[in-house]
Amino acid sequence: MDTIVNMKNRQLADMWYNELKVGIRVIYIYMVDDICMGEVSLVFAHNDPVCVIPGMRAYMQRLIVKSEYRGNGIGKKLTDHLCKEAFRMGLAEVSVSVDKDNSAALHIYRSMGFDNVLFDGEDQYGPCYKLMKKLSDS
Repeated sequence: MDTIVNMKNRQLADMWYNELKVGIRVIYIYMVDDICMGEVSLVFAHNDPVCVIPGMRAYMQRLIVKSEYRGNGIGKKLTDHLCKEAFRMGLAEVSVSVDKDNSAALHIYRSMGFDNVLFDGEDQYGPCYKLMKKLSDS
């Protein structure tokens, strides 16, 4: 099977695998004809209390679409699916962190309802916004 990310970082791969095993991470994959075109994770426990409130808010992480498939709405489909699943699980909100200089991602997230700014500052990766979307059954 084709993959999105080259998982040479064994420590990171092991961490995500363990999070999957204990149920604090779910990964949604967009595939066509056994080709993995995109993926996104929903994380239920995180070391940042702005991103996750157990039982209320989960964190959308690692939205990735392979470069050759970008511009086809795959990221939006993955995000929509993730939000519907989070709502089905009883969550009220989903958060996402985005680099301040990533104007394309900021535009997309805001157009999809991630319009509540939870954090405007800098984290360990640099200047970022942490945005939140309230979920509904639509």
